[in-house]
Amino acid sequence: QVKDGVAEVKPQIVDCYEQALKQNPKLAGTIKILFEIGEDPDDGDKGAVLAGEVDSEMGSPFFEACVLQAVVGARFPRPEGGVVKVTYPFAFESHDNVDADAGP
Repeated sequence: QVKDGVAEVKPQIVDCYEQALKQNPKLAGTIKILFEIGEDPDDGDKGAVLAGEVDSEMGSPFFEACVLQAVVGARFPRPEGGVVKVTYPFAFESHDNVDADAGP
C-alpha cells in the first residue's frame, strides 16, 4: 500500500523539514508529491517510483527536492496491471507537528 511505503521514509521527510527549518524557522504549508509506481526493474516482485515531481506552496526548493528524493527512494508493492499514478500530500504546520499521514 502507498501509505506503508511513505511511512518507511517518514523519518527522512521529517529530517528534510528539520534541515529546512534551520533556513526558515517559519516554513509551513502543503507539499504534494506526484509520482508513478511501476515494476521495480531490479526486482519484478516489488514496485518502484518511476517518475516524480513536486507541487508545493512552500517556496523552498531545497526542502521540496529533499522530500521528493525521499519518496523516490521508497519501496512499494508492485502494482497490478502496470503503472499507478499517485498524488500524496504532506502538511507541515510547525516545527513540532509534521503530518505525513495526510495522503489518500
